[in-house]
Amino acid sequence: MKRHKQILRLLFIALILLNFIQFIHAAGIGSGEYLFSRIVIKGTTNVNTFTINYRSEDYMPFTMHNSEEDSLLLSIPVDQFTADSKLMLHDFLKLINAESYPYIQILLKDVIDKDFFEVSTNIKRQITIEVNGKTNSYICNTKLQESYHNKWYFSGELNIKLTDFDLIPPEKFLGMIKVRDDVSIFFNILFVIKN
Repeated sequence: MKRHKQILRLLFIALILLNFIQFIHAAGIGSGEYLFSRIVIKGTTNVNTFTINYRSEDYMPFTMHNSEEDSLLLSIPVDQFTADSKLMLHDFLKLINAESYPYIQILLKDVIDKDFFEVSTNIKRQITIEVNGKTNSYICNTKLQESYHNKWYFSGELNIKLTDFDLIPPEKFLGMIKVRDDVSIFFNILFVIKN
């Protein structure tokens, strides 16, 4: 009798685990990979403009869900930024406190759902950015367009202020060159959908 109860208990636990696994599997409707094909950070001084660039070489996996609340957290290693001027890049990494915060985190809201990839569209999306340990959310104009079968480019442009992240726009040469507070960020992310 005691052995019979143990077997029933194990069967009950196995049934619960099986239903849970099926639920987890059913929540995902597909998967894929993403790649930063381009990020450009553009700023100006009272003398000229500067650009900081990033391109990733490796695809990162993601899973799509039916929920509208699914988000994608992207991490950008700041030591992989490039610029035409090594001095400008050095100053930029110092400005964003790269030694203490080696990644810029970007959270894209409502991205990994099945509806996201159904229609090529221009839409405003909420994007959250963490730089220098500070987090801010912005509404960003974005565009999604299919480039090949199951390959989508997600692009956008965002204007931020350095002071939003407690970054003081630097001055050089006794204040003769001043970086302006406004910075533009352009991004292009390639999503590859697998079914």
